[in-house]
Amino acid sequence: MRTLVAIYLILFSYCCAAQRFLVNVSAGVGTYSMTDMKTLQSRLKEQLPAKATVTDEFPSYFNYEASGHWLAGKSFFTGVAVAYGSTGGRVQYQDYSGYIRADQLLKYVNLSAPVGFAIHPKEMLSIHFDLRPTYAFTITDLKFDEEVLSLRESQTLRFTSSNIAVQPGLMLIRTIRQFAVHAQASYYVTVVKGKMYYKENNEAFLIDTNNDPLYATWDGLRLSLGVSLFVGK
Repeated sequence: MRTLVAIYLILFSYCCAAQRFLVNVSAGVGTYSMTDMKTLQSRLKEQLPAKATVTDEFPSYFNYEASGHWLAGKSFFTGVAVAYGSTGGRVQYQDYSGYIRADQLLKYVNLSAPVGFAIHPKEMLSIHFDLRPTYAFTITDLKFDEEVLSLRESQTLRFTSSNIAVQPGLMLIRTIRQFAVHAQASYYVTVVKGKMYYKENNEAFLIDTNNDPLYATWDGLRLSLGVSLFVGK
């Protein structure tokens, strides 16, 4: 790990010396595996009445990103990126008297360090290939709502977790003077999973029926479109 950090800092210093930057903002969609959260959802369904149904199972949803690339010549770059995304699941039972609902609402904030190289098949066209070491902070809210004969009760349990991931991908950039438009595709892979700790008690965390920890895994495809601005020489 220390070696990787040292290599990144060397590349970062080298690229910053070039004093040419590419600032990017983008919006897109992501797919999310959420394997353990689907297991939890099945458990919650078993605890509700027999006719309870899963209405949402962690679908693809929007994500947003802002990043800066420090360019070293035309070939190498490094930088920083911040991303936000969310997804969720719902199990519910409803009849004439009211409803019982269990929601699993997840959102993340990622801090990444893109490092990679670029090729230029045409004068105004470039393709950036990068591998993004990523720190992911996740907030998970388990929300339970019940309404029977107009009497309503609600409870929310909040959990937080931290993961380490890598996100290999590419960005296709079409330059228009000092500006550019880009399309980006990547695949998110969790490398180190963090337990989901209860906010009110840092020693308590989510577990499955075998007493094994549950994890929020955001693994999946990311696709986005955005605009860019070149700054500097």
